[in-house]
Amino acid sequence: MSFRYGGFHDSCLGYEVVTGRGEVLEVSPDERGDLFHHLHGSYGTLGVLTAITCRLVPAAPFDEVTYQHLHDFETFEAAKRTRNPDAGDPGFGFGKTLEHNRTLLRTLPHLSVGDRPLLIGVSRKSMLGKWVGSTDMADRDWPTVALTAWARDHGAAIVRVHDVRPNVHAMRMTEAID
Repeated sequence: MSFRYGGFHDSCLGYEVVTGRGEVLEVSPDERGDLFHHLHGSYGTLGVLTAITCRLVPAAPFDEVTYQHLHDFETFEAAKRTRNPDAGDPGFGFGKTLEHNRTLLRTLPHLSVGDRPLLIGVSRKSMLGKWVGSTDMADRDWPTVALTAWARDHGAAIVRVHDVRPNVHAMRMTEAID
């Protein structure tokens, strides 16, 4: 997702899809638009994507997005040492279970990224909704504030949030206690 360009679906110009009847269809916003707009969230129930035409978006030469599913803490630590990004981000959410995320939080004070700052982004993650027992996105805002302030107090140098003001206020309060 990008605040500037939207989600992946927003950059898609057309799909080739094989339906349950075996038909090969070309769909786009203008050609079978209803199928085009519903296909991306159907998880294969409306058909199987066999080709995608998408619009490329500008990226600075230093932009990099990677995903690694690491199964244990030692592998995570080793992976961090092999890369040299400006900040270390353990990647809350992104295919992790609730227990994976809980373990990352518990070990946050011990995570090291060499001389790079530790970055966390827990803002409005689905794990927050699961932990508070709500599917309402608004119910993730205050848990975000709580975790952001806690994480800042436990070693996070950079936090990524949606609603900046309450998070800054909470971090200032925890800093005032020290």
